[in-house]
Amino acid sequence: MTSQMPERILIDGKPHLLHALPLYRLLASRRVRISAPDEWTTNCHRQYVGTWDVIDGKLCLVALSTYGDRERPLSDAMRSWFLRLVPATRFPVSAEWFSGHLRIPTGPMLLWGFHG
Repeated sequence: MTSQMPERILIDGKPHLLHALPLYRLLASRRVRISAPDEWTTNCHRQYVGTWDVIDGKLCLVALSTYGDRERPLSDAMRSWFLRLVPATRFPVSAEWFSGHLRIPTGPMLLWGFHG
């Protein structure tokens, strides 16, 4: 299996890798998908990349893009659809639906492998 493109989280304003999928359960419970407008790639089966931040002690989605042959911002139509789904009027979106763990590697990579 191809290693997957991780989500991102901002820590002190700097992007870090996030090995968690805070949107997964929300999308699965609503039985919807975010689809890239172009060909999908094996390194991002979910077809989206979220950028997250902790704002006032809450996990928030600050940006969302599709990921097919490359990363692209959401179209206006997809942005409107997503904000109605959540529901919110704009980004950042408080991730009220998420109660899982966030894995954020901060040190040097010690082991490289395909572990699912």
